[in-house]
Amino acid sequence: RNIYGDEIDIFLWDSGMTENFVPHHIELVLRQALIGGNRVPLIWGGPFEVLQFLHNEVDADVGEWGTGYAGLPTTESEAHSETLPWAARNMVCADSAQELCRENRYMSTCWIDREDGVKPSRGQPVRPKGQVKWHPGWRPHQLMGRVLAFSVLEALDVAVNQWMEATMTGQPLDDEYWHMTEYYENIRNKIKNLDDKAGKCGEIDGTLPLRMCKTPMKARTQYTPRADYDKSSLTSILKPTPDGYVPKNDLKPLYPGPDVHNPNFDLPEGAVDVLGIVSVRRQLEEKEEETPVERSSAAIEVAREQTIRRTEEIVPGSGWEICGEPEGLCDGTYDARCARSAYEDCFLIGHHDFRGAVVGNEYAGWIVMNLADLKEGIIVVKIHTWHYESENPRTKGWTTVNNVKDSRRLGKPRIELNATKEEEIHVWDLAYPHVDEPADGRRLMRSYDCPELPDKFAFDFAIDGKITTLNREPGPV
Repeated sequence: RNIYGDEIDIFLWDSGMTENFVPHHIELVLRQALIGGNRVPLIWGGPFEVLQFLHNEVDADVGEWGTGYAGLPTTESEAHSETLPWAARNMVCADSAQELCRENRYMSTCWIDREDGVKPSRGQPVRPKGQVKWHPGWRPHQLMGRVLAFSVLEALDVAVNQWMEATMTGQPLDDEYWHMTEYYENIRNKIKNLDDKAGKCGEIDGTLPLRMCKTPMKARTQYTPRADYDKSSLTSILKPTPDGYVPKNDLKPLYPGPDVHNPNFDLPEGAVDVLGIVSVRRQLEEKEEETPVERSSAAIEVAREQTIRRTEEIVPGSGWEICGEPEGLCDGTYDARCARSAYEDCFLIGHHDFRGAVVGNEYAGWIVMNLADLKEGIIVVKIHTWHYESENPRTKGWTTVNNVKDSRRLGKPRIELNATKEEEIHVWDLAYPHVDEPADGRRLMRSYDCPELPDKFAFDFAIDGKITTLNREPGPV
């Protein structure tokens, strides 16, 4: 709920290229969307068997992506395409005219010279990466988006007609049309009362706690995009070091304000100006400037001050820092200003998809996280093992923990939990060898496999002072 927000009306799943073979994980995410927020959203997209199960067994409202291709005319030739409306032109092509459908698949650039003379520190490619033949390009995406928009408009039309009919004899609207509590609780209770073997979610057993299929979860991450940007960050729950240090994203934008005009966004002759239609009274260019993101906000500091310190002997380490999180406000909104630091390799790409992390190594010391309002006792920590040594320059040259003389050379991985409604988590970074960065500087595909662990590897966690140690070899806890 923290990552996607509390007030979700429609929850979209559109990750078939990378997630289509893990229906149990997809169902877990969709269940969390239904039970985790202040609203129960419409689920849009996902494996058919998962959508069918959620609709039939828990009364969830579901929908599926439509391509919008049904009824589109086939472009026979370039001359023929000129006779078609622009929105339908070169979308479906005859075998002899396939090149026309490929011509405008991508219309993008990475940089346009600015009048203020600002230049990026890195050379900008002509076009963004990823423009490959198996990606559909922007026009099919636009068409799918408009199909979704029409579905929403149709639903609103039905709702307005119901409102009109229900109030023919006068206002106000009857409670049965207005209040949503009964509808929400029906779906949530049916999910919580499902048999563990019902649906696909139960297949997570053995890799994740089975109770997650029925228990609303909260989350913190440095991944982007994420809603409620500061409060949903992992750094918002980190306890400062004695000298006040907390890892912070210090990247600054290369330039303020909006991007320069991108001619790729100009409407071709004959195209429908959808934005102009829906924004007659709302001129987006006159929208007030967003408040710059300030990650060391007062709200976060107050939350830290209210946290009860229960293990004074455990001191947060000073060797942790943020890696991979972009500059700016990357919350997924279409007009947010994201990833504009001087070293970006494609300023106008516009996407917010980054795997930010808080990184450390054997010299980083403890990382202490404060969890407020813990109720069900389920804590899942995702630890990446794919980062390079160069991605944590803070500890460069260190030979001891926290770079303190006479300190232990290698740390022992630990998490300590106090089983109360407000808890501290303490993690000593995993004592596995550094993952070497390729000598030529290329970023290879990150491996999901855990690297070889030292023979003396150990991972400690404690609940109410009782310490449990996990060794190199897997075994019972």
